[in-house]
This record gives sequence, C-alpha cells and structure tokens, in this order.
Amino acid sequence: MRRLAAGVIVLATAVGCGGRPGPGPAPLVGEERRPADVLRSVRARSESVASLRAGTELGWSHPDTGEPESCRGSVSYAHPDRLRIRGTSAAFFTVFDLVAGPNDVWLDVPREDLLVFGRRDDPAWDELPLSPKALLVALLADPCPGEPCLESDVRITDEDDVFRLEAGGWTMILDGVTGLPREYERTVGTKLRISWSDWAVRDGRSWPYRIEIRAGESREVLRVTLGRIRPGVSISEKTFEVEPDDSREILTPKAAQDRWHRIRL
Repeated sequence: MRRLAAGVIVLATAVGCGGRPGPGPAPLVGEERRPADVLRSVRARSESVASLRAGTELGWSHPDTGEPESCRGSVSYAHPDRLRIRGTSAAFFTVFDLVAGPNDVWLDVPREDLLVFGRRDDPAWDELPLSPKALLVALLADPCPGEPCLESDVRITDEDDVFRLEAGGWTMILDGVTGLPREYERTVGTKLRISWSDWAVRDGRSWPYRIEIRAGESREVLRVTLGRIRPGVSISEKTFEVEPDDSREILTPKAAQDRWHRIRL
C-alpha cells in the first residue's frame, strides 16, 4: 500500500460479496427528533456490537502512476475500543498490522522494519493515515467510539431529506427516513470526513456497503471491501497482544509523521 499517507481514504465496506447483502433498513418511527434521542439511536447500533470479525480486500491507486494496487486483510473488533486491522500481500506477507488497545496503539510496518508505538490519547495519531479513532468511527458509524458523547451539547437541524447533528468537534448528517448516518466531519483539529451509503440489514443490524474516509489534505485513496462479517463471535484477548520483532525501529507517532512520506506500504 504505497504511501497510505494521511489523505483521502475511501473505505468501501461490504458485508458480503457481490453487492448489497440484504434488505434496506426500515424507516425511522416517529416524527419528533430530539437531539439526545437521535444521538442515542445512532450509538445504540454500535453499542450493540460486542465483537466483530471480517475479511477485507483493500484497493488503492499508486500515488505517482495512478495504477491500481491491492492487498487483502482482516479486521477484529471487541467492544468498546479494541481493534486490530492487518493487511497482507498476495504472497501472504504482512503489509501493515495496526493493534489498538485501551491505552496503547501499535502500528507495525514490516517492510520498513518499523514499529510506531504510542499512547492511544496521543493527538499525533490523527496525523497518520491509520488513525485508530478514525477507523473506529468509520467501522461503527459512531461519532464517539469507545467514549461518551455529551448529549447536552448536541444540536439538531432538519435539512430537506436529511437532518444534521452537531456537537463540540464534530457534525453528522443522518438520513431523513432511516436515521442512519450519511456523513461525518471532524470540525476541530486534523481534517476528517467520512460518508456512508448503501445500508443493508444483516444479522439484525444495519451495515453500510460503502464508506468513504477523507483525512487531511492529500488525495490518496484506499478502497476496502469487508466480507464474511461475523458479529458477536468470541475473540481471544491474545488477538490484541503484540510481540514486536526485536529488529524493529520504534518511533513515536510524532516522529513517524516526519518519516511517513518515505514509507511505502
């Protein structure tokens, strides 16, 4: 994955192969839309996902030539905040391995013999392409994954066929019929924009077929197709344990920012 540098990332998420896998979500019941109630409805979906496994297909365009490239991968998630995303080449070599625990985050890039390690609350992660919070917002369609949202700060505005939720630091646009997220934008700090489309019901929950993430100023694009989604599976604690290779050079997220443009994933 060449130069996954912070930038436009497109995450196309399929809960099954070959198109939208099930019926569309039901319309939102009721006319009154109080901000706190709508926010609870949005978060109830992600809060109900205790665990998740999925296979992935990642595709992107080479930043210099525009030629398509790809790799496979896997996603493991355990509520409320543990995440592991691993990308592998056609020859089954690890391209990258991101592991986010409650307190720390590891990003291993074997080809560069490099490991980025830091506290999860380090703001420098938001400047890197594989930000754990951005990936969780995209995967769960939740503006505050793994943390509380202050309901008292939320405002709501009706706009034609959508309505907008706004709070300190973010804005989310919801479908006016289903109440499901369409777009998210971080309004404070590093730019982050996410959009969701083609929602369908699988295993009793709504999942987006396509997710687009735009981070920072770059136009680089990553396309990921998620298949074989298995919510509620048992995931061992060892899934989120990391044993770095002794040969790795270890960088902080801040130090990694200065080197990332030279890294070829």
